[in-house]
Amino acid sequence: MRTLEQMKETAQRHLDGMTTNRDQMAKDVLWLADTVRRLENMVKESAASQGASRDQLYRDFWSKFGGRA
Repeated sequence: MRTLEQMKETAQRHLDGMTTNRDQMAKDVLWLADTVRRLENMVKESAASQGASRDQLYRDFWSKFGGRA
């Protein structure tokens, strides 16, 4: 598996108009999406055992991993 830095470099090259391997970028996106899903499930399981609400769980997840909240 490629590192996150390698994925970012490829994406930036693509945005800069350079030729990139789109199949590899698609694989990277799928891997990242699967990883996020696994992390979401881990957080849900952990929060459920501690009695956290779904809304609080969502806010906690995105505050830790960036993005929307």
